[in-house]
Amino acid sequence: MASPGGGRLSSEAWQWFNEQTAQEEVRDLKTYVGKLPAVPEPVKEVYQGLPSVSGSVLCFGCTGYIGEAVVFDAVRRGLKVTLFIRTQTVERFSKVLDELKIKDKVMFHEGDVTSQESVEKAMQDTKAECVVSLLASPQITDEQNIFDIDYKASHTVVQAARKCGVKQFIYCSDTGVYQPSLCCQFHKLRIEGELMRCLPDGMQYTVVRPTTYLPYVVSAIVLDQARHGQDISLFGNEDDAGDMAVYNAIAREDLGRFIVSCVNNQNTYGRVLAVGGPWSADNIATLGDITKWLISMACPAGGKPSKIKPLGMNLSDIIYKFLETLGHFSPTLKKVATIVFFYTKYWSTVSHFSPATGVYDTRGYAKDLVAALKKDPDAFSKFIENAKKSTTGSIVYPTPRNSWWDITQPSVSPDHMPMGAGKASDEPTAMTDQASSSIPDAAEAAQYRMMQLRSMAPSMLFRIGKIPDNVKDEPVIHSRDGADDEDAEWVCVKAKKL
Repeated sequence: MASPGGGRLSSEAWQWFNEQTAQEEVRDLKTYVGKLPAVPEPVKEVYQGLPSVSGSVLCFGCTGYIGEAVVFDAVRRGLKVTLFIRTQTVERFSKVLDELKIKDKVMFHEGDVTSQESVEKAMQDTKAECVVSLLASPQITDEQNIFDIDYKASHTVVQAARKCGVKQFIYCSDTGVYQPSLCCQFHKLRIEGELMRCLPDGMQYTVVRPTTYLPYVVSAIVLDQARHGQDISLFGNEDDAGDMAVYNAIAREDLGRFIVSCVNNQNTYGRVLAVGGPWSADNIATLGDITKWLISMACPAGGKPSKIKPLGMNLSDIIYKFLETLGHFSPTLKKVATIVFFYTKYWSTVSHFSPATGVYDTRGYAKDLVAALKKDPDAFSKFIENAKKSTTGSIVYPTPRNSWWDITQPSVSPDHMPMGAGKASDEPTAMTDQASSSIPDAAEAAQYRMMQLRSMAPSMLFRIGKIPDNVKDEPVIHSRDGADDEDAEWVCVKAKKL
């Protein structure tokens, strides 16, 4: 049975929300524009360079928007690639691989991901050293489907991999699990936990937690409103509408390369790698920033330009609670309540910000989307009509593939390395200017926050920040995890210098 999801899971979680604090967080995060992220030395090349990879990989859930990039880059970098695929998907994805000119370099293994026997057969037949799983439900409101894919199917693949002696399991999770609020995030956390229990069996895990994807924050529906000169509603007041959360979204090209860089890479074993797109002014953006970009790019010639219409967060509470109450009597209204939660409270107030990689940014994707709209307005209108009826979060309007998809070219040009710092924008947003003036010394502010963190947990085994040279490594501490026989495994914890 699926666990309750969507809005009901954390309907009370926003009692702590404070608009002023949210604004301060956004301003703080924007001070990192143009800076090279600090990441652990062993994985620095994964974030900032292009490590060599080798071996064989079996891919699950890789026939969608992100999966195309993973499969393509795995082939380009010389891996032996097998794709676990449903029979009904073979024809469609064969055309994709043919378009990418890699059809003869990808093997298919048809099967049912919900059947452990089917999954085990694929692993035994391919003898793949590494499994990559991007399994995720596209649904927002169908809690059963989310449970079936994000937990049940993923659990099946993890169990089969353990049984078949797979060397490494790479799992694509979600940066949002650091503050789980959506149904899928709780399931992803559970799978992460199951993977972390694999170490005694010899299977190494690598958990990748991407921030959010460019098509999710650059909304085609908002673009449609902008091109018609309609007002665009964003939550917040007159001063902060759309500016209460910030993202460094990641392009599928950059995420695909990042995941492939982890394959059979010992430096990524046993690690949870949060990752986002470049820390540039064109990528560290709020919904307000992105909406303003779309308005400026798609404003109708000679017409009245769109403007942002602020909606107070209290209105979100009223709408959500009203629909949630009626949802007890109407499944349809329950779904609407979940969508309200998903698109208003969650994406309006929860920042998705992680160490950066890659070269593709949000503003660039916005330009590509506008260009695709102008090339075929009728096709775009039809897409919007269908998108408004959808309850999935993964409908993406097709934009032309960029030069990254040239199989003869490397995944990233040496000119772009080290990746992650990005660059200052020629068109800074008002929020960026405000950030630089309100925080004169980012280093001093960071040091202050570090002191606050230390004071919060002075007795923790794990220390925050640099450990003094005169302090030795702590001895290994053993602790029991779980109360029953199935979960009662020994967990070794050791403090290490950061």
